[in-house]
Amino acid sequence: TVQLHAQPANFQPDANYRRTRTCRAIDEAIALARASGTRVVLVSGPSGSSKTYAARHAAHRLGLPQYLLEISGATTAEDLIDRPWADEDRRLVWIEQGLTRAARTGGVVILDEFDLASARLLGRLHSIFDSQGSLRLSSGEEFVPHKDFLVIACCNGLRRDGGGSYSTQSISSAFLGRAVFVAANYLSA
Repeated sequence: TVQLHAQPANFQPDANYRRTRTCRAIDEAIALARASGTRVVLVSGPSGSSKTYAARHAAHRLGLPQYLLEISGATTAEDLIDRPWADEDRRLVWIEQGLTRAARTGGVVILDEFDLASARLLGRLHSIFDSQGSLRLSSGEEFVPHKDFLVIACCNGLRRDGGGSYSTQSISSAFLGRAVFVAANYLSA
């Protein structure tokens, strides 16, 4: 049995917020991702550069439900996909989490502090990040994500070197090959 738990995050943009270069770059990356069949936009920049707010603003403009999921080294696939629970009759049920809800219904998942994700978590997410991939739930169900499903992963630690390559200690090259990259900087119009 699967029960629904995750609800979209409520986001109302600040009326005084001006779209920045980062916002425009995320919009362009989303358009490129959709045109190429990619499900992931990776936004990297220094701490405090409003990456997450710009990502939430971009998701809001798409008009799709958004799920803001904070990542840490302790985050597991259960935290993002589905989690076991005993119902009132002590039967095992699976509670769908934000990533699964967005994949099923066509929402945007914003993975904040993505560079803190463990290698094990990244390995579990590879199949859904692949443009032709699917998501297998703990209940045994497997499905192809909705055509509007999108992940915007925000991180502090990713940099592009002069040769166009990416350098990081925690995000694999297999993941990077599935993403459209946005370099964020401190706010500027």
